Amino acid sequence: MGDKHVDTPSDERSLATQIWGLLGSIKFAVGALLLIAAASVYGAMTPPAQATEKVWHSLWYRSLLGIILLSAVVCTVDRFDGVLKRIRSPRVGVATKVVQALRGYKRVRFKGTTEGAAAALTSHFSRARYSVLAENSEDGGVSLLARKGMSKLLGAPIVHVSLVVIIAATIWGVSPSLGSYRQVIQIREGEFTHERHSGIWVGCDDFEIVYSEETLSEPAHADIKTYYKVSEYISKVTFYEEVALAEAERIVETIPQTEPREGSDWPFTLAVEAKRDKGGVAPHIGGSLVGLRATDRAAIRVNQPAHVQGHDFYQQSCDIRALRVTVTTAKGARESHDISLRLDRERGVSYQPTLVPLLIEERGTSDGNDETPAMAQMPGRMVGVTAFAQRFEKGMPLTAGQHMAPSPAVRLEEISIDEAGQVLGQQLGWVQEGQAMSVGAGRFAFDETIYDTVLEVRRQPGVWLLIVGFAISGVGLILAFWVPMREIRAKIISQAGEVEVLVGIPRSYRGDDVSEIVAGAVKALRGVEPLEGVRRRAT
Repeated sequence: MGDKHVDTPSDERSLATQIWGLLGSIKFAVGALLLIAAASVYGAMTPPAQATEKVWHSLWYRSLLGIILLSAVVCTVDRFDGVLKRIRSPRVGVATKVVQALRGYKRVRFKGTTEGAAAALTSHFSRARYSVLAENSEDGGVSLLARKGMSKLLGAPIVHVSLVVIIAATIWGVSPSLGSYRQVIQIREGEFTHERHSGIWVGCDDFEIVYSEETLSEPAHADIKTYYKVSEYISKVTFYEEVALAEAERIVETIPQTEPREGSDWPFTLAVEAKRDKGGVAPHIGGSLVGLRATDRAAIRVNQPAHVQGHDFYQQSCDIRALRVTVTTAKGARESHDISLRLDRERGVSYQPTLVPLLIEERGTSDGNDETPAMAQMPGRMVGVTAFAQRFEKGMPLTAGQHMAPSPAVRLEEISIDEAGQVLGQQLGWVQEGQAMSVGAGRFAFDETIYDTVLEVRRQPGVWLLIVGFAISGVGLILAFWVPMREIRAKIISQAGEVEVLVGIPRSYRGDDVSEIVAGAVKALRGVEPLEGVRRRAT
């Protein structure tokens, strides 16, 4: 059986041509770019914890990037095809009218042959490092095309290639299926967290906020002249790998979590240093024990990420999550407590402390009336933190607004229960950070504000490809803007023993040395006897 040649149906070829033409259309590419820009703006306005799933890692966003990638590929292929044809197979033979319309056009007539004139011009152009192409016409004339710097034409297509590479790197960088991801984690000072994608444990050893003072002309309070502005966040962290308990440098216990910390991706594992007792190390808070061994340490700043095992840890922001206070009871016992803070927008404040009754004096040691049943429920004299101010100055709490304050304070109240069993509070005053207040025979101290550092973890395997794309773009821009390209055309016509030479440069050439180039070509014909001299075409 002989081979059969099956032609592609004309309608299918037409459909393929239409699709190719659509993808190569500038209007289509601009429309796709506008859609991507709108989607990117939406992603930037979406909270980071939601933007990753809703936008950057979504199928529809990656589909838009894929469409613009296809469009860039088609445009690049089309442009390369046209440029390669112009470089490899330029049109040499042109009509006389075409040459007469060129820039710097000159004409010279002399006695001789077309071969002699062509040889003289070719020799001249070759000495000037031009490549020369010649084509004979049917009337005995010769067309010459001298060129150099043709690599300039490759500049724009190479930039197109760089765009393809950059778009491909971007798709790689936002595609979880290709190993890219972003995650936000919060770590309290002294705690540990497990970054689930990389398997890296991170411990926050210390967190510091660097403030700068600034004076405003119209402060919120007339008697307050100095405001504080955060200029830097610094997280001193240690990176760990998980090992067997017997090989561990540190043993931590995971914290059972029932709800995510606000602003963070969920879930991620939190842990604290495991407590030790006579029997060794055992779980105390219902978590499991994990052995850790340190691998790296870093001080992460806002513009100085840490690079660990192919992952980048960026300092994003911080949050206030707890207050550390110390209570000294009437018997001299010291107890340290961490009081959690929560956002309370309904009351118009930034943070509201959780009410934790702190025992100062046991029942029977106070001078209060213990006769009522309600008072009998009380274990003794207690105090609690009922308010927190980020800025406390001149005896009053101030709203910090966008200018955070390095002088926080808490409001202390004495806690009691009325006959109906409701908790009442009697204000005792404000205690600033680092200060203490005596309460009866006991003492309350506000030790420090405990911060959560907010870190963003990224893995971007396509970064090297992005760098390659920009490097390719640099090569294309250099070729397009700094490599000079020159073309000069000559038409040699033989008429009854006389030769007429027409010389000019295409109007696409933007140099200011057109006259010099043309004049140099004409001077190559000095060895012949001119008939009418040189005539410059009126412009």
